[in-house]
Amino acid sequence: AVTPEVTVEPATAVPPTTVPVEETAVALIAEVETEIVAGGRSMGDPYAPELGNTGYDAQHYTIQIALDPAVKEFSSTVTIEAEAEVDNLGELSLDFIGFEIESLLVDGIPALFSREDDKLIIQLPEPLAAGELFTIEVSYAGTPDDRPSRYVPFAESIGLFYGAEETIYVLSEPDGARFWFPNNDHPKDKATYRFEVTAPEGLTAVSNGTLLATLEDTPMPDGSAGTTFVWEHNFPMASYLATIAVGEYERLEGESSSGVVLRDYVFPDDKAAFKQSTAVVSEAIEWMSDLFGEYPFEEYGYVTVHAPGVSLETQTMVLLSSGMLNESTVIHEMAHMWFGDWVSLGSWGEMW
Repeated sequence: AVTPEVTVEPATAVPPTTVPVEETAVALIAEVETEIVAGGRSMGDPYAPELGNTGYDAQHYTIQIALDPAVKEFSSTVTIEAEAEVDNLGELSLDFIGFEIESLLVDGIPALFSREDDKLIIQLPEPLAAGELFTIEVSYAGTPDDRPSRYVPFAESIGLFYGAEETIYVLSEPDGARFWFPNNDHPKDKATYRFEVTAPEGLTAVSNGTLLATLEDTPMPDGSAGTTFVWEHNFPMASYLATIAVGEYERLEGESSSGVVLRDYVFPDDKAAFKQSTAVVSEAIEWMSDLFGEYPFEEYGYVTVHAPGVSLETQTMVLLSSGMLNESTVIHEMAHMWFGDWVSLGSWGEMW
């Protein structure tokens, strides 16, 4: 018998499935990048570690607020325009004390929030990329928390005050801004501002910057007659320098020899002493401009307030106590427009 030849083909091995190292690395990086990032709850200021927040840059605040000196509570809506500073920002915090929050929107979408250690913590509806712009809108109401700042132990409270003779004023240095509106309360994060302040008919509301409009017949929250004063300040400003004053004021107008617009708001009883103490203002602005550079903002002036023994360099609109109407205080606060306001603090340890 003839044995047939049988040809046996060698077995073909199936190569293992491999993924290039480069693709694996890309996949791992992508996985890491999708992790949600929470902004920090401190600016890292060694003197005031509880103040300020990171992960975003606040660029503009619009504060809509109704204030009646006869009613020690108010309602407000604050809109913050900001920019994310880290990728995949999914949580951030603001400095804010007290009040009942009625609504909170991020880019018009309701957002979850919580309160912890004087922080308002916000869960963003969608994570943000670094450089992405977004808005936060907080509506709230209530009475300011009546407690002292640990940095100003001699004062019973800080922030928004209900003064004598049915007046209101805001004095926030160093940490009082968080007692009346939500913000990133550290001078390293400066922003521009718009204030829309509604006050009872017959009263005037004063703030930083330029008075853009006076809108009559705008009702107060209780339906009574009111007037809305729209102020805008288009130069970066630290949160503690934002101010509002409400009272029966007379507006005084002028101009320095170099063209700086001067506008002051004075109680009638203070007018004579105020004019005497501020007679040097125009000359002083020119003198300081020669020494330090051109006056850095759009307008300048003072508003008198019933604040016992306290004045403050609130940007463009100095709070001047009725009990401190003297040339020394007037010039001192003016100098702060350059040192403290225009050139501002990096840390509260720089309060020289």
